[in-house]
Amino acid sequence: MKHFMRIVASAVALCLLLAVAAGCSAKKDTPKQEMPTEPAVVETDAPAGDVAVIVNTSLTLSGIVSETGKDYFIMNADDNAQYHVNYGETTLCNVALSDIVVGAKLTVTYDGKETRSVPPQLFADAIDVCSVFGTVSEITEEGFVLVVSDNLSYEVLPMPDSLPEALPALESGMSVTVIYDGKETRSIPAQITGYKVVVPMISGIIDSIEGNALTVTDEATGSKVIVTVADAAAFEAGKRIHAVYNGAMTLSLPPQVNATHVYIDE
Repeated sequence: MKHFMRIVASAVALCLLLAVAAGCSAKKDTPKQEMPTEPAVVETDAPAGDVAVIVNTSLTLSGIVSETGKDYFIMNADDNAQYHVNYGETTLCNVALSDIVVGAKLTVTYDGKETRSVPPQLFADAIDVCSVFGTVSEITEEGFVLVVSDNLSYEVLPMPDSLPEALPALESGMSVTVIYDGKETRSIPAQITGYKVVVPMISGIIDSIEGNALTVTDEATGSKVIVTVADAAAFEAGKRIHAVYNGAMTLSLPPQVNATHVYIDE
C-alpha cells in the first residue's frame, strides 16, 4: 500500500512539474507589448485635470453695406437681419477700411459678442470685401474691361462717383481694384457693377528731382515717397502731381514706386 501511495505522489508531482513548465513556455512565447510612443488623444467636451481645451469662438456674417460712417458701417446680412459693425486699428481687411462703400458685399469675422441694441452692434476682427484686382485693358462706352488673368476678365460698369476724383480718366494699363456686390452675369466676359474703383496712386508736391526719381510728399500720409518716372524733364519741384503705379511699393526708407501714369496739376 505504501508503495502504491509513493507511485501516486510521484505521478502528481510530475503533473505539477509539467504544468509549471508549460506555463513558463507560454509566457516566454508571448510577444511583449510595445508601449505607445505618444499619449493617446481623448476628445472631451469638458476640461479634465491639466488637459487644455481650445475653443474657437469666432463667428462670421455676410451681407451688403447699406450705410457707412466714421469707424463703422451698417450691414444688411444674408439672414435678413441688420448689424452695426464697428472696426478699428486691430481690424484686418483685404482693402483699405476707408474703401468700404455702400453696396459692397463683405464678410465680417468677430468674437460672437453683440449688444442688445437695435440693430445689434459688434466689433469686426477681420473684414473680407468682395473685390477683384487686375489691369485695365480697354475703355468702353459704359465702363472698362478688367483683365485679372489669362483666363479671366470682367466688363466693369462703374456706378456714379465710383472712379477716383483725382484722375482725369481711367486709361489702359492701369492696375485697379474693383469693389462690387458679388453679382456677376453669365456673359463672356462677365459683367460686374463697380461700387468703387481703387487706383494705387500717390498725390503730393514734388520736393526734389534726381535723375528719373521724384521725391514726393504723399498728401495721404505726410511721408516721403520716391516716384520713378520715364521722363523727369517734364516735371519741376513744387508742382503737385498724381502718380499712378501698379500697387507694388518697396520696403525701403523712403519707399519707392514705379509710376505708370503721372498727371500734373496746372
